[in-house]
Amino acid sequence: MNGVTIIQSGQVYEVLPVAEAGGRGLSPSNGYESLAIGASVRIIPLRYVSAQQIAGTLDSLKPVGGGIRVDATRNVLIAWGSQVDLASIADFVSVLDVDWLSGMSFGLLPLHVADANQVSLELSQIFLDGGGQPGAVRLVPIDRLNAILVIAKQPTYLEAARQWAVRLDQVSDSGNTVRVYSVQNRRAADVAKILGQLFSDGTSRPEAVDASVVAPGLTPTRTDTALDSSSGGDQGFEMGQQQPSGFNSSISNSEPNSAATDSIMDSPLPRPVNASNATTIQDLTIGAGLRARIIADDANNALVVLGSAQAHKTIESALKQLDVLPLQVLIEATIAEVTLNDELRYGLRWFFQSGDSTAILTAGASSAISGLFPGFSYLFSSDNVIVAFNALKKITDVQVILAPSLLVLDNQTARLQVGDEVPIATQSAVSVTDPASPIVNQIEFRDTGVILKITPRVNAGGLVLLDISQEVSDVVKTTTSDLDSPTIQQRKIESTVSIQSGQTIALGGLIRDRRENGKTGVPILGDIPLLGNLFSETDKTGARTELLVLLKSTVIRGPDQARAMTEELRRKLSEVRPENQENGN
Repeated sequence: MNGVTIIQSGQVYEVLPVAEAGGRGLSPSNGYESLAIGASVRIIPLRYVSAQQIAGTLDSLKPVGGGIRVDATRNVLIAWGSQVDLASIADFVSVLDVDWLSGMSFGLLPLHVADANQVSLELSQIFLDGGGQPGAVRLVPIDRLNAILVIAKQPTYLEAARQWAVRLDQVSDSGNTVRVYSVQNRRAADVAKILGQLFSDGTSRPEAVDASVVAPGLTPTRTDTALDSSSGGDQGFEMGQQQPSGFNSSISNSEPNSAATDSIMDSPLPRPVNASNATTIQDLTIGAGLRARIIADDANNALVVLGSAQAHKTIESALKQLDVLPLQVLIEATIAEVTLNDELRYGLRWFFQSGDSTAILTAGASSAISGLFPGFSYLFSSDNVIVAFNALKKITDVQVILAPSLLVLDNQTARLQVGDEVPIATQSAVSVTDPASPIVNQIEFRDTGVILKITPRVNAGGLVLLDISQEVSDVVKTTTSDLDSPTIQQRKIESTVSIQSGQTIALGGLIRDRRENGKTGVPILGDIPLLGNLFSETDKTGARTELLVLLKSTVIRGPDQARAMTEELRRKLSEVRPENQENGN
């Protein structure tokens, strides 16, 4: 995975590039043993089907940096690669190595242009009209691979299906067609904007379209795109073109008239009727070549594309890379306020100088290591969070303000706020011609309290880069001017740290020093100037507290695509399995 592998040499594990690892440290295991750490060899015995025959269907699952070999004499498969790759291959083989496939010929036919489901229906009709025996050929479309698994009683049927699949895997010569792509993992409007920027040559300019000219349920965001084509001309788009993995697509049942669609493509975009209701769009015209019109349907989170077959093919290729399952990061935060007594008079930074951990001093928006006041961060190399809290509770008061758990997508921002919105006067105006006119103040609301913003970024190796903004603000009375508006005392740390998934980092250094004066005494007599001090007493109280934020980030990865494909194959094979086999006969 990620171009590297782990090789075990005795009690030492080496991390090497796949190209350099070769066969080092590979120990064979049978299909029923648990896999060792890193790359290994797995021997998979077959009971019902031929190893030579099943090997051809495994080309799409060939491991990166690994491979598959056939031992025809012992009827076994020898595969080597990572644990995930070997487990996927073993699951795939277990689906095909069943008794009812014994003596059958089967093969996997990949398609490049046409849709596997559509070609499967056409092949079934061809064999039915050709007078073939009922049940002589079984066709199982595999959507994730855009391929067809052909199971035949005779090898001749398998070869005939292969030849017909090549003939059907073509595009038509008609004009532009409409196709709808259901985006699975992102916002359709965001994908449409990226496609517009991707295929633009920089000469296009944004325009505005009134929302009233767009059909109900559709966003007015639209992109006109011209795509370069090696064929050089407009080509039609037939039903059954390849479906990209990660999103679904559907096509209109009838192809629109070529002249009509060409006139639509050449027509100018509607001009705004009411500028106040207008929405910015992109009108892209990219020289000579193919053109496509893209509309984002926010209601269904889909892309509606009008274009030729080659334009659809180019857009699908881009969508395969764009519409991928994003990673998620679980942020577990603990926000506590620690009272600083004599033992903690220098702050929590000095308290954390011992133990199995690493201290990292950071300041302001800089990620460079420094020792500037008031901020610091602290990385726990083990699960010592509870230990640290217990140690603090023994010497001072610790009050947990909040302990939330946030699940956020990779490269998205999570915001946590505990506080109030405070009105602040930002501008005052008074009439210079009428002395009796009132003063008019412009008021804005400002967020105060504890504000924490986190943006995680996960790399391929599982390292989590956290952009952290931590703010503590209090509302106090303004003493520096006569402005009738409160003052916001703000303490803020902005930093970028990198930690491994599952580690915990502590952020602190935001110290608050509260000083309050209280007066008690005899009523009336205590308010007499000069003599009032004899009948009253002034109390001065104060407290120093420090805010401590503990953050633990855990990367949550989606299911493996190869396993999902194997489960799909398992389900579809159960649908075409003979009834007598299902009943155990």
